[in-house]
Amino acid sequence: MNKLNLLKIILMLFCGVFFTRCSVENSTQDIDKANISVKLFDAPGDYEKVYVDIEDVLLLIIDDKTEPNCWLSLNAKAGVYDLLDLTGGIEALLVDNLNIKTGMIYEIRLVLGDNNSIVTDGKTLPLFTPFAHQTGLEIRVEQLLKPNLEYTFLLDFDVSQSILKTSTPDYIILKPELRSSLEVLSGSISGRISNIQTQAQVSIIDEKEQISTFTDTEGNFMLKGIPAGNYTVQIIPDAKSGYSEITLNNIDVTVGNVTETGIIELK
Repeated sequence: MNKLNLLKIILMLFCGVFFTRCSVENSTQDIDKANISVKLFDAPGDYEKVYVDIEDVLLLIIDDKTEPNCWLSLNAKAGVYDLLDLTGGIEALLVDNLNIKTGMIYEIRLVLGDNNSIVTDGKTLPLFTPFAHQTGLEIRVEQLLKPNLEYTFLLDFDVSQSILKTSTPDYIILKPELRSSLEVLSGSISGRISNIQTQAQVSIIDEKEQISTFTDTEGNFMLKGIPAGNYTVQIIPDAKSGYSEITLNNIDVTVGNVTETGIIELK
């Protein structure tokens, strides 16, 4: 065998090992990834509009906030969202099926900008966020992300608990109160009220869970991120409508499913 043929053989072997190694590495990298999505929806408040300026969603991947690189950005869809649009089953998709490294995550953090405001009695007022970097924006999750699985986190922004009025009428504080649930570990309740011209608040009556929403313009509602169990649902129509409150008993919620209440007649 001459030197030229020997050199060709060595080169072919080298290329074979190189590409095989690259293929294995790429395969390993794919196996070590999980997909994550984040959806935002609203628990209601007595306002016409609530605009929240969302800049990003972060994950705490090292359970020590003094450590560098302890937060991982999910490059969320930034923008100003009207929380009161996110009712009746409507939600904002902040992070859509992002491929990230597997491992433990400890907290989810919603990062807000400064362009927050509410509309009440036809007047737009700024929302001040002196607590923006405190725990009001952070939700403890302690979830292990496993390879090749999809994780969808539901963030329930409780408007009524997040907006704090002060003795100064035009100075209103935004201190976000958030509830997080994992879609795959929870269920939902949906239905529709008969009179679409009347808005109603729909809530779960439960000592542990505070979950509520408003009906939309077509009377639809959806309560999301509910742990499996048996619940009582309360429907409170607008006081000006003249309709009475309705209580629905023994509503069973199972993981991964939507429990339908059907059309509910207001009286």
